[in-house]
Amino acid sequence: MNQKEFTPLFLTIIIVIVLLVGGGFYIYKNSSKVGQPSQGKNLPDLIIDSISYKVAPPSHDSFDMPVLGPGKTLEFTVKIKNIGDVPLTNQFYISNSRSNSDFTSDYYSHTQIVNDNKQKVGPGGTIDVKILDSVNEDTNKVRFLIATDGKTGQKDVPLPKIEEQNYQNNTYELLVK
Repeated sequence: MNQKEFTPLFLTIIIVIVLLVGGGFYIYKNSSKVGQPSQGKNLPDLIIDSISYKVAPPSHDSFDMPVLGPGKTLEFTVKIKNIGDVPLTNQFYISNSRSNSDFTSDYYSHTQIVNDNKQKVGPGGTIDVKILDSVNEDTNKVRFLIATDGKTGQKDVPLPKIEEQNYQNNTYELLVK
C-alpha cells in the first residue's frame, strides 16, 4: 500500500471510530433515566401506618334525626405514611367498610377525599385523616382502603388514579369493640 491509499483509509477508520465512540456516549447519556419509565422507583407509596378511634356521639339535624345513620358512630384517626421515594401532593380518596357484610364481601360503603388542600407529604412523612362514620352495631372489624388505584370498592364508582410504587399495601383492617 502506498501512502496515498493509506491516508484516506486511515482517516476513514478514525472517523468511524470517533462516530461510534461519540454515538455510544450520546446513547449512554440519553439512557440515564431521561424519558424512561420509573420501574417502581421515584414514586410515592402510601400505607396506613396506624388507626385510632373513639366512639363519638351521633350528630343530629334540625329535625333531631341522626345525620350518619343507625349504628355506632366512630371517629377514626387514620395516619397515612408515604414510604415512597418522592413527595405526594395530590388529592386522593380513602374508603372504609361499615358492616360485617361489607367486610366479608370486600365492599367499601364510605369514601371521602383526602388531602383536599394538596399538602406535601414527603418520603417518610405522614398525614392524619379524620373519618366520622357510623358502623353497624354488629361490626367487629372495619377495613380501610387508600383508593389510589382508581377503584373505591364500590360498583361503577371510578376515581382518579394516582401513580404509586405499590397498590397492594393500601388496605388496613381494624378490630372495633
